[in-house]
Amino acid sequence: LGEARVPARCVVCPAAVGLVGLDAFALGLPVVTARADNHGPEIEYVEHDRNGLVVDTPASDPAFAETVVDLLTDDDLHRRLVAGCRATADRLTVEAPAERFADGILRCLGRRCPPSRCATSRGDGPRRRRRPP
Repeated sequence: LGEARVPARCVVCPAAVGLVGLDAFALGLPVVTARADNHGPEIEYVEHDRNGLVVDTPASDPAFAETVVDLLTDDDLHRRLVAGCRATADRLTVEAPAERFADGILRCLGRRCPPSRCATSRGDGPRRRRRPP
């Protein structure tokens, strides 16, 4: 999404955070959500006070609305969370898991991937297991 500009300051998702969270990070938009049991697995990427805000009260509680207002009015908080969103988006690319998958296939075939493109050589892929003797 590159340099896309959107007329929003955050994404408010009171419950069931899913892929919308990843889309928000790609756009540099912090996610505000409430702790709940019905989130998708993507909730694991929402890091409180780094790329979003996870409120410990239900979304119906006034504290949830106060958190949203804080983010809308506190420029320092917003800037910090946007920077966290960008860092998260840079880490969660489509290419990264595809490269790790391809590298795993090459290892299974007994080939080594070139160090310039091998995810494990950059430290962001899975660790290599030692083969039993």
